Amino acid sequence: MSKKIIILITMLLFGVLFVAACAGAAGPQGPQGPQGPAGPAGSEGTGGTGLTVTQTQALDTAANLAAIQFPVLDEVRRGCPACHVLVDPETGRYTLPFEAHERAEVRGGEHPTVAPDGTPIGPTDDVKVTVCLQCHAAGTGARAGMGVVAPLSLRDIVHPAHMNSQYFKLHYGGNCFTCHNVNYEGEWELLTEKVDVNEKGVPNPESLPIPGAIPIGEAGQTSSSSVSRGGRLYDNWWKEAGVGEPTGDQPLWASQTTNTRSGTDTWRCKECHGWDYKGADGAYGSGSHFTGFTGVFGAESKTVDEIVAILSGDTNPDHNFSAMGDDAVNDLAAFLQSGLVDVTSMIDAATKTPVGGDAAHGSELFAGCSACHGEDGRLLNFGSAEEPEFVGTIALDNPWEFLHKVRNGQPGTAMPAAMDGGLSMDDLLDILAFAQTLPVVAP
Repeated sequence: MSKKIIILITMLLFGVLFVAACAGAAGPQGPQGPQGPAGPAGSEGTGGTGLTVTQTQALDTAANLAAIQFPVLDEVRRGCPACHVLVDPETGRYTLPFEAHERAEVRGGEHPTVAPDGTPIGPTDDVKVTVCLQCHAAGTGARAGMGVVAPLSLRDIVHPAHMNSQYFKLHYGGNCFTCHNVNYEGEWELLTEKVDVNEKGVPNPESLPIPGAIPIGEAGQTSSSSVSRGGRLYDNWWKEAGVGEPTGDQPLWASQTTNTRSGTDTWRCKECHGWDYKGADGAYGSGSHFTGFTGVFGAESKTVDEIVAILSGDTNPDHNFSAMGDDAVNDLAAFLQSGLVDVTSMIDAATKTPVGGDAAHGSELFAGCSACHGEDGRLLNFGSAEEPEFVGTIALDNPWEFLHKVRNGQPGTAMPAAMDGGLSMDDLLDILAFAQTLPVVAP
């Protein structure tokens, strides 16, 4: 590097140092300038871009409800009739039937006006919740667990309606114990009557045990006897008892060769002994269901203990149905001893029609069935899309099965048993006559 360049750089550095040394202190900060334009939008975070319209509406609704000043009640209310009483004779508000009809109409449906036992349940009829339980029993959903929905059970109608109601929670101070109680054995109970309580909601000791308190496990049985339950067990015992399906063929099945069904079908009482309970001497005396096994009318002359021994395999190890549980075995024994009806003279076997059935009267009685099955019996399809099976289908094809299910109910469901509702066999034949006029083709 030449001397000239070195001298030039040195002079430049001295100049910079001289200027820095002579500079004054920093002056005060000037005023803030105008805000610049917005920068580009950032990337979307994990939470999304914001609330949806539905979420915003829900928040607005919650805010509006929270702002409502509900009047304070001067009493604690417990038990269904404490709130659901007739306050308006013209509309029926707030009876249980009023609530039921109102909700049915909102959904475009129609609620029956007569219960299976003949109790009027129009909007203005003030009835107890036990009447509702004739149709809205617990069913399979309750046995399968709280996470399983049973749409027609009282539990899955009442729980959402109350726990989503701000009026129930804020005005009535409602909670689980408004409708329920825990008894001295630790069991949950349904309070079917108004409970006399103090200001803290504790029942009056003088009225204990609480009148109308029904253990939850029995709530669906308030109108069902062990006999009708036995009839449902005869139909399909594992569904009704809520136990696991049997595996393989029933051991006695190997003793016959004419009925080629296999698996769970072979464990159903009706498959061997028929819907008419006559076995080889009845409707299953020929055709694909024929097995040659006898009927069960002989059980009527035996004691319940003797029948239990037969059902439990004590008399024949191959005839062991104890897997359904002791209570179920006893109920089935009760049905076999006192619940059988010989319908030989009531159904014309050649035409499969009821003898003397009054279809017009049957139509009136069927109104109580239409809430679940529809006015034309096609609301529920028991078959498949390819091979539908409706109320009319069963009535025409197998009137013996029809009568059995109407008398005893459908296994594992909330369907009420006609025998517990006070209907006579003549009534059932009238319903059968009407059901045979219903359509069998899918809508």
